[in-house]
Amino acid sequence: MILTPILISYILRFISNERAKRILFCYYFKGMDYKTFCEYGNSFSKKIELIKNKPAMEQFLNHKKLGHKVYIISASMNEWILPWANLYQIDDIITTNVEVNVTNKLTGNFTTPNCYGLEKVKRFTEIEPMRESYYLYAYGNSSGDIPLLNFADERYLFKASTKQKIHFLLKYFINTLKK
Repeated sequence: MILTPILISYILRFISNERAKRILFCYYFKGMDYKTFCEYGNSFSKKIELIKNKPAMEQFLNHKKLGHKVYIISASMNEWILPWANLYQIDDIITTNVEVNVTNKLTGNFTTPNCYGLEKVKRFTEIEPMRESYYLYAYGNSSGDIPLLNFADERYLFKASTKQKIHFLLKYFINTLKK
């Protein structure tokens, strides 16, 4: 696989998450029609249903029942998260946003920094700046969530191994791109 050096460099921490993601995204999606990319997002939302964390989902549903404002803050692309978020009437999502050119094709770039690590806290506080005015519950499943978890009043880390996540995402996107 041509991208193996990138993945190894990322795993060994020679390149950042941001850099690896930009290279992989550009390789797989540059030039793709935006409508097709959104269709992949709709398909991906069905996959989320298969892998969602049941204890985390119970907590989420409880927060909704209590009338809490619920955000999804993810390094994933807006188009991959939004269909699932709409299904569950999420109040807002904060994601990595893709750049689309005038011909409605993906450029391979992002219009925002990768929503990972400290960027999650930065982007959340842009929307909810009055930190002393709310009690924050945060749920995460990766090291990229740690800064947001540390920022929260209550935090919960649901662990999935990196190998499991990479395997799922690569299998999904490789199968999708073969269609």
